[in-house]
Amino acid sequence: NSVQKEQKLPLVVYFHGGAFPIATVAEPKYHTSLNMLLAEANVVVPSVDYRLAPEHPLPAAYEDSWASRQWVASHIVGDNEGQEDWPKDYVDFE
Repeated sequence: NSVQKEQKLPLVVYFHGGAFPIATVAEPKYHTSLNMLLAEANVVVPSVDYRLAPEHPLPAAYEDSWASRQWVASHIVGDNEGQEDWPKDYVDFE
């Protein structure tokens, strides 16, 4: 798959497995899968490093997941003052 330099890509927000008490975004099985998805699908994939139980009991993981959704939404509506610029440069929010 080839992507033109100016082409904006779809966004897939990735939540790693582990049922909230185990694993991280850096765990090899999830990291490898994520890299394969990126390579094959030509998508932008931010992964959510949510807080894990038992150190952070529920609903902490849900709150982190919701915050990631709000982060995406803030870029869709252009409300990204003080945030990273890369999403508007590389992600097709339409």
